[in-house]
Amino acid sequence: MLNQSAQDNRIKTETEAKELPQNPLIYELADALSKMEAAFVDLVRLEDPDLNALLNPVIFSGGKRLRPLLVWLSAGFGQADPEKLRALMMAVELLHTASLVHDDILDNADVRRSLPTVYKKRGRRAAVHSGDYFLTLYAS
Repeated sequence: MLNQSAQDNRIKTETEAKELPQNPLIYELADALSKMEAAFVDLVRLEDPDLNALLNPVIFSGGKRLRPLLVWLSAGFGQADPEKLRALMMAVELLHTASLVHDDILDNADVRRSLPTVYKKRGRRAAVHSGDYFLTLYAS
């Protein structure tokens, strides 16, 4: 059981936490990343279900999306068109994804983010083409 002083401090801390203003920047960031993610899904979706099965784990395996976040934060230093900003966020993520797929080839990596790599599942040629596909999307 907490002594009276510790209990008073806990109550004071809980009360202060309730009074803290919510930071609208967090909600703006979450909205921007959510919209980017939705556009990203549309961009990388292929008609071939086998290719989707191969590439979707690369794209949606739980990355932090740190690079798009940094792009979004950098845009706060000026005025950015939301559509152009979203396209730039996706481009940066596509370039990063391509580099990861190609890096797995060079490292002979079996696993990335706890999942088998394209290189491990389908070999060098499929991994090169997959990374190149992401580079093509990046460049478009």
